[in-house]
Amino acid sequence: MVIRFYGTRGSVAVANKETKKYGGNTTCLYVESNSGDAVVIDAGTGIRELGSHLVENKKNIIHLIFTHYHWDHIQGFPFFAPIFLDKTEIYIYGHKKDVTAKKALIYQMTKPYFPATLSEIPSNIVFKELEDRMKIGDLLIETIINNHPDYTYGLKF
Repeated sequence: MVIRFYGTRGSVAVANKETKKYGGNTTCLYVESNSGDAVVIDAGTGIRELGSHLVENKKNIIHLIFTHYHWDHIQGFPFFAPIFLDKTEIYIYGHKKDVTAKKALIYQMTKPYFPATLSEIPSNIVFKELEDRMKIGDLLIETIINNHPDYTYGLKF
């Protein structure tokens, strides 16, 4: 299993001398299973760079897990290159407590705030409910409710 951090900041992305060493992107992690499954955790601003990596490495099946829908965890989604490729399949996992992942992304990608709506992007997106335990390829993932505003989940691999 490979784990890479593409963003670890909360609330707002930053770019200055103090953040140069570790980066200034908001939450986005990448997990690649031993069998090559691509799992993305949250879509903060770091997902833009990760998207380029996934396109270069021809990852056409992507699993995106949202821990919650606060802005710093979804704001990079419209800039995730794989969503604009028609050969890409993206499975999006999220909770359905107060709003679903689909509704959160529909609200986010609404004109005039973004030029393409969720229904206009060419990739094949399948929305799934986040479960207590789930399997993606050879990864077993367990969810844990976090002590954080709104419905927020931690993940255990």
